[in-house]
Amino acid sequence: KMIPLVRVAEFAIHINNPGEQAIAPMVKADKESITISGLALFKDDKMVGKLDYDEMHYFLLSAYAHGLTTKQFETADGDLFVYEITGAKRRVKPHKSNNQISFTISLQLEGDILESEGKRSLKDPKFLRQVEQDLSTALEKDCRAVLRRIQKEFKVDSYGLGTIVRGLYPQIWKKMNWSQEFPNIPIKITVDARIRRLGMSAR
Repeated sequence: KMIPLVRVAEFAIHINNPGEQAIAPMVKADKESITISGLALFKDDKMVGKLDYDEMHYFLLSAYAHGLTTKQFETADGDLFVYEITGAKRRVKPHKSNNQISFTISLQLEGDILESEGKRSLKDPKFLRQVEQDLSTALEKDCRAVLRRIQKEFKVDSYGLGTIVRGLYPQIWKKMNWSQEFPNIPIKITVDARIRRLGMSAR
């Protein structure tokens, strides 16, 4: 569940779907290996922007519940941790009010602490909850920053939210110019990150 493969046929379907836009991994090759360096974003058949390696993971988490990665973060008290995401669930909830559409994207993540630099132990349930909250806030910030770039800078619906509008609210969809209106659609991302295992240095 790291990076989803994009087949040529799927790419063509996304390009021709008015409710979503295509994405494609960017690769870098050297003499011995090929690595993924980021993600290309398309509008119709033209590339309109790109995400770097870290941004790609946060986009894939919020768009597909893929892109499992590690996250180094600092708590409000200055403790440092490295968190490895091992599982992700995603739920998209559309809202309609007076023919106005908005969305909430909810992510439920679980993972392990690989490293820690702090004086307190995560075996303390109260401290563990505090660390999970700080972690959730940090990941929310990362996912929202990528959303802001895609929506406001590149102005392209790489998340496929238009497909939901077209399926659930066809009458509203017919009256919308989705490509023009998408940059101003309210979209909220929430993250609930849980810690399942502690590495030796985190105990």
